[in-house]
Amino acid sequence: MLDVESNGGFSSHSSQLQSCGDSSEEELSVLPRHTKVVVTGNNRTKSVLVGLQGVVKKAVGLGGWHWLVLTNGIEVKLQRNALSVIEAPTGNEEKDDLDFENAQWNSSD
Repeated sequence: MLDVESNGGFSSHSSQLQSCGDSSEEELSVLPRHTKVVVTGNNRTKSVLVGLQGVVKKAVGLGGWHWLVLTNGIEVKLQRNALSVIEAPTGNEEKDDLDFENAQWNSSD
């Protein structure tokens, strides 16, 4: 996963997902999982990412960081104010393989 910051550094992080508030707080809220977004960018966003579409994998309230899986398969970490919602989650999304991935990373050989 890429951690896209202004210093150009990359790192990997994990945290717990939080749900978003009502629509009046949409700009400052955390987006729910499976929300389809387009990268609009902010001062920390690499220009090559602007205009790309993706799906929210997880998000945290502190700092508004969102982990996305882009349509090209790359995982990136961006702030909420660098994203615009294309489509809200329907609630009918199938359970993805995130639990399997986490189990693999945490298992000892």
